[in-house]
Amino acid sequence: MNRSNNAQHLTGGTYLTFRMKCVYLTLLVFLYPADLTSSNFMAHVYAGSGNTNMGISASVPNRCTFTGGSNITVDFGSYNVTTSSSEFTVTANFDVRCTKNAVAEITINNGSHANGTQRRMTDGFGNYLLYNLFQNAGYTTAWNELTTYEINSTSAAAITLNIYASIPPEQNDAPVGNYTDTVTITTNY
Repeated sequence: MNRSNNAQHLTGGTYLTFRMKCVYLTLLVFLYPADLTSSNFMAHVYAGSGNTNMGISASVPNRCTFTGGSNITVDFGSYNVTTSSSEFTVTANFDVRCTKNAVAEITINNGSHANGTQRRMTDGFGNYLLYNLFQNAGYTTAWNELTTYEINSTSAAAITLNIYASIPPEQNDAPVGNYTDTVTITTNY
């Protein structure tokens, strides 16, 4: 290899021209004083290259969550036993958010103080007020562990579900007090 005498020094680097068997090759070489004294100064020459494919994957599982945390309540307010000749009703709701295209079932158990399948609130002193939970405004479809509410989610947006609650009439023997119960809402997906 012959180095020609026409090397040119330009700002920022040196152009060197080499003649190799009638082929001229011009290289731009940047050399700085620190590079010349450094033990890390190395030139890399590659004989070829290769490639391969790398697979990327993720899965989106079928999931549902309740939004709003544990603040789901049914509040009947004051129930007047002396004028309770008809069913006393209230409506509550909660939001559930499921994965798009998820299929889920929601059940509500019978609560902490049920007598068989009859839900009951207690005052903590052995006194009870009966109540029921329904899926529809007509108060005809019970919402319990046997009758589920099915969700076929078409988006990941929250879905608001209503709970229609009722206290059956003529529970005149309930004494003064605050009555409570706790039910568990379960989403199976």
